Amino acid sequence: MATTKVTDPHDLLVHKLAVMLTTERQIERMLPTLEKEAHDDELRQGFQRHLEETQRHVRNLEQAFGVLGQEPHGTKAPAIEGLEAQHKGFASAAADDVLPDVLDSVAVSSAAATEHHEIAAYEGIITLAKGLGLSGVAETLQENLDDERQMLEDVRRIA
Repeated sequence: MATTKVTDPHDLLVHKLAVMLTTERQIERMLPTLEKEAHDDELRQGFQRHLEETQRHVRNLEQAFGVLGQEPHGTKAPAIEGLEAQHKGFASAAADDVLPDVLDSVAVSSAAATEHHEIAAYEGIITLAKGLGLSGVAETLQENLDDERQMLEDVRRIA
């Protein structure tokens, strides 16, 4: 993973895009596990659908890098690492005879926390892009933000 030296707002945008690219790629790797862990069919289907959306999010982020004349690259994303560790901790604390509803509640809780993080991150990136006059980048990432907000609503409904 590349490290972006931040000296101005443009560099900050590139850095934030790199963090989000790592975040989305990590989520892309986590979603099949969440899908397998889910017992509720609607929850399982939500994770399947969100995997497809996440793959599109990665492409949108790569496109944003291209608009900025940058090669797409990731960088350390401590927040998503923490959220993943938190989920694994909850899941491993479950007893062998835990009820499936409890495991689904763990998955829903993890999904909600992740969506909140992504929403906040995309809002910040979009605001920065607009401030830099990069409306094309902002519009592309708005698609990701809209998907994240919809997924959070879906998670709330499923819960």
